[in-house]
Amino acid sequence: MKKSEALNILGLRDGASDDEVKQAHRQKIRENHPDKFTDPEKKKSAEDATKRINEARDVLLSRKWDPEYGPRAGYAGTYQHPYGGAQGTQQNPFAGQNPFAGQPFTYVWTSWDNIGANRNGQTGDPFDFVDFTSTFTQRPTKTAAQEAAEAKEDLKRSGILLAVKAGILGLCAAMGGLATGMFVYLIATILFAIGREVRGCSSILIIPFIIFFGPLIMFLMPGLGASIGMGLLVFFGIAVAYDIGTLRRLIETWRTAKEKAKVAR
Repeated sequence: MKKSEALNILGLRDGASDDEVKQAHRQKIRENHPDKFTDPEKKKSAEDATKRINEARDVLLSRKWDPEYGPRAGYAGTYQHPYGGAQGTQQNPFAGQNPFAGQPFTYVWTSWDNIGANRNGQTGDPFDFVDFTSTFTQRPTKTAAQEAAEAKEDLKRSGILLAVKAGILGLCAAMGGLATGMFVYLIATILFAIGREVRGCSSILIIPFIIFFGPLIMFLMPGLGASIGMGLLVFFGIAVAYDIGTLRRLIETWRTAKEKAKVAR
């Protein structure tokens, strides 16, 4: 018997106490006692009613009643979980079998699982077993020695590049084309600055830069014996300042990484 049905038989509302259940039971028994009727049909009906009244009392006092809705109907009751168990509990209707067998998933969290627990039974986010990090979102951890070696190599490359640019500048100056050497130094600094900032994509960006701006660069490049304009002098000064700042930063980075590597030994 359902709880709502038992309450309806005794004329009670949900939440009635045990004393109210017993009082309603006695009243209904007096009203429907078979000895009050002489007609066989009415007597039989009273006997059936008495049985239901007694059953309703037992259900409410023992708190053991049938679910309000079947497992296939939408559960909206407030008395008992449709898949069995006392009120407020949840049980898996597919206990003993896997309803997701053959599906392309290693684990499927459902509302029948313990709320707040993961697949290991530990309390927490039910999706905390999913690792959304990848090689694109997480850099590999480097040791202090590796960082020191990388900083040293970066400093070495920048030093070589600066020496090459200075050599080209000196060669052009010896040939009477100081303005040409300054212009080449400036363009080289811009290209390698772009390459440093976008590292992995440097070749993708520098090659189109040379293709599209190459003719313009050749057009603007001063020839041998040309005078040094004010604009070229200003931008050359900025390029030199950039190189000096980059070199100082790389030296400081290398020294810091070197100290960390010593401490880590």
